[in-house]
Amino acid sequence: MKIRGSIIGLVTIVVILIAMVLWLGRKKPAETPLAGTAETNIASLSTEQTVKQSNTEANKSTPAQIISNNSQAATSQPESTLPQDKVGLIKGILQANDADIVFYGRLEDQFGNMLGNVPINFEIRYENTSGKGVQRGQITSDVNGLFTISGYKGERLSFVPDKSGYILVSHNNGGIYSPQWPEEQRVHPDPKNPVVIKMWKQQGGEPLIHFSFNLRVPRDSTPVNFDLHTGTIVNTGGDLVIRLQCPLTPDTREQYDWQAIVQPVDGGIISNNERLELMFQAPDSGYESEFDIKNEKDVSPWSSTFHGGFYFKSRGGNSYGKFDLGIVIYAIRDGLVPITVDGFINPSGSRNLEIDPKLVTEARP
Repeated sequence: MKIRGSIIGLVTIVVILIAMVLWLGRKKPAETPLAGTAETNIASLSTEQTVKQSNTEANKSTPAQIISNNSQAATSQPESTLPQDKVGLIKGILQANDADIVFYGRLEDQFGNMLGNVPINFEIRYENTSGKGVQRGQITSDVNGLFTISGYKGERLSFVPDKSGYILVSHNNGGIYSPQWPEEQRVHPDPKNPVVIKMWKQQGGEPLIHFSFNLRVPRDSTPVNFDLHTGTIVNTGGDLVIRLQCPLTPDTREQYDWQAIVQPVDGGIISNNERLELMFQAPDSGYESEFDIKNEKDVSPWSSTFHGGFYFKSRGGNSYGKFDLGIVIYAIRDGLVPITVDGFINPSGSRNLEIDPKLVTEARP
């Protein structure tokens, strides 16, 4: 009975082992991700090859094809015409600057005498589509002092007559022709009405005294007397009196009232904004007793400075002269305002104010 039981147990074990072998043999190997990865890599490789092939084909495209494609993409958005407009505008301005230059003139001296056979050097400034620069030339006035400058194109003209013993005093020697400028600022040539160009015939200088002051004067209307013969400040008399009135501490951010009065002593004054070296002779008439410089708050034109030129006579008409006056109100300090006075006086009573450096002396006490 023991032997039979052992045989049955052994058979049972063998059957179990055979069943396990058969089960293991029929089971499929576990799937790994290798197959999926391979398929993915193959797909990626195929895509990459496609991209490379496309790029290669694109690179093989002709430049014309590429430009055509880019142009097609660009035309999908509106194109700006601003650069073309600017070019057209500039071209129009340059073409307008290329105006006909025509000038009719007549040369005269200070006495109205015609100046004939005088060389006139001229310059024409141009800036057109061909370029820009200066064209120079020379013409000569006829026996009646008449001359014409024409046959040129440009923007503006300037000229200077050249005659020994004469100095050009006119400021109308030329002008603007371009229609880019306002009508009233352009030259309008008229052969029946030539432009009179004045030249000063020098008479010869006389002994003059040069005076110059750079000082500060009270701002409370206190009179300051200038002796121009000696170049000193005097209590009374002299040749010129200046009074000035302004706030003690003017607010430079705001306008304010201020006034200056210029009064020759026993004489008269005439305003003239010509340069001192071109003020050759004091007028024989037209003098005022004083010159009033007034600037009122909120009244145009207004300025915190003044600069101007004057003819004057003093000492009962025994002295004639000319001077520049400068005033700087905003630079007031300690109640004093800086002013400058610079000019010449003829102590002989002559109106001749031509400057001959050899005949000029400095004012001294």
